[in-house]
Amino acid sequence: MRRQILGISLLVVLLTLTLLPPLFGNSIGTPAVVNAGPITPGPNDLNATTPLIIHEDWTPANPTGNTSLLDVVVLLVNASDIGECKAGDLTAHTFSVIFDGNESEVFEDDLAYIPGTGWAVLDYNLLQWNLQPETYKVKCFFERDTGTEIWNTTTDPSATFAYNPRLTISEPDYTYIADTSDTIDVVVRLISSTIWGLLTDANTTLRFQNTTGYTETFVNVLTYNVTSTYWETYELNISILVPGDSYQIRCWANYSLVQPSHQGVSPNSDAFVFQGPYLRVARPEIIYLGQTSQTLNVTVAWVWHSVFGYLNNTEVTLSNFSIFLTSESGGALVNGTLNWNSTGTHWYFIGFNVSFYVDLGILSIGDSYKVSAFFIAPPRSGRPSVQNYSPFSELFIIDYTPPNINNTYINPIEPQDYQWVVVTGAITDDALIDTVILSYFNGTQWINVTMLGNPGRQANFSASIPPFPEREVVEYHIYVNDTQNNWDNATVQYTVADTLPVISYISYHPLHPSDVDLITINATVTDGTGVQSVDIRWSYDGTTWHTLTMQDTGNDIYQATLPRYPQTLPSHEFRSVVFIIEATDIYDNIRESANQAFLVQGTLLSIDPATTLLIIAVIGIAGVALILLYKIYEQY
Repeated sequence: MRRQILGISLLVVLLTLTLLPPLFGNSIGTPAVVNAGPITPGPNDLNATTPLIIHEDWTPANPTGNTSLLDVVVLLVNASDIGECKAGDLTAHTFSVIFDGNESEVFEDDLAYIPGTGWAVLDYNLLQWNLQPETYKVKCFFERDTGTEIWNTTTDPSATFAYNPRLTISEPDYTYIADTSDTIDVVVRLISSTIWGLLTDANTTLRFQNTTGYTETFVNVLTYNVTSTYWETYELNISILVPGDSYQIRCWANYSLVQPSHQGVSPNSDAFVFQGPYLRVARPEIIYLGQTSQTLNVTVAWVWHSVFGYLNNTEVTLSNFSIFLTSESGGALVNGTLNWNSTGTHWYFIGFNVSFYVDLGILSIGDSYKVSAFFIAPPRSGRPSVQNYSPFSELFIIDYTPPNINNTYINPIEPQDYQWVVVTGAITDDALIDTVILSYFNGTQWINVTMLGNPGRQANFSASIPPFPEREVVEYHIYVNDTQNNWDNATVQYTVADTLPVISYISYHPLHPSDVDLITINATVTDGTGVQSVDIRWSYDGTTWHTLTMQDTGNDIYQATLPRYPQTLPSHEFRSVVFIIEATDIYDNIRESANQAFLVQGTLLSIDPATTLLIIAVIGIAGVALILLYKIYEQY
């Protein structure tokens, strides 16, 4: 009997304990962030292309408005987390002008962001810095402050440019009449300043020099002829010159009316020998039509005899021209006879077929040539025969072939839909590259951009194309011509990379779920071309997986609700649920998130405070009853 009473008492105690309230109730909180975005890049993930420069030594203007212009363009500045850095992305963006020799800084100033071009300063006036005549380079510095880190980079130095304010003086022209008065007339057609253009007044000196020792014979001042607009001195007595010696003329000039002052020296005139009669021949003028007809025309304006004046075809026994290669001092490559024109004004040769001589191998495409004329006047009135060569003509280049676009490059090689693309063309030409144009179609019209580079026979030219959507095939053309107006073009294309969807900011709710809660999962999913579907897969044991399609709730947020934790599974205080987000874009590119997980805790009945006090009282009474029963049991 006492064992039955004891059993009944124990059952009452157990029922009382079963009705105890839980120590921790369910709570509702904010979503838990599982992965909060991309890792912060390191401090070295900033880079920039080498600056391209265009330098105009001086732009002539009036004395108060002169400029010396410099363009600096950095085509692309990249940060690893945002791609191209634009206006507002950088806290420092400067360029520095440095000496070419030791690369020490001369001065620095700010760059500005120009959409479609890059970081640049355009038409920058160097005159304010009072630079010395030197060779300079440009390098650029960029800095970005993310709030926690400072990123910075310095570009490689640009190509060099020369800064050299100077006077340019044309070669002196002279007339020597030895037999009549022993005087010489000297004319300088042009004195110009790199800053102020043509000069009409300057302190200018005239010097005679011996061609062997360059000894200054005497100095005389040139004056400016306002009517004829050139500098001159007339009937200068040269009786101090030594008969039989050879002489040349050179002019010096100094212009200091406006700072900075300029000095210059002319080329030497052609040499003359101070003795008896002589023949003087004008510099040949040439016209080379290049690609149009490959025809070279030669004109000699006059032939002048120191005694008899100007000569015509009846007073000359030999009149020809010769073509010389500029890089050699050897003999003539091609000779031809000059004719006297019917109006009696000049000597000429028309119709020299340059391509014919190129085919024969006498001349070469891409080489530079010069022309000289030679005349002989026979003896006359007891005076000896005279002969002379003209000065050389201006240079001309044989070139009727178009430039070659040897290769094209893009950077980055696989552009993303947010990146500007730098297009570079490697171009060569037999003569000199003139203009390079990049043309691309933006979906509505063709956009032409002048590509930047250093003109020459071989150079790389670059320009930028703005971002295009994913998978877009971007077609562009490069057009190039040379100084002889020969054109070539190339058609190239690239495809914008097809990137995977981006899954970020995964969260679940409630923060501490129990086995009676429905679990809401949120995930932010983005893609440049569009998201096709987002699925969630979850597992209670890591082996068996369940799948559910998440719903688009707007603002790139996708949501799904998982069922309650199954009651059929083993009951433990904490149970783990693993889930994976899988996103597919419209081109079937799939990205999976890393494994995510949350814990589910078991539940007990919730009892109000009054019931809780009653249960505590019952437990107390039951305890006392058990003690009394035990004492009675001991007596028996």
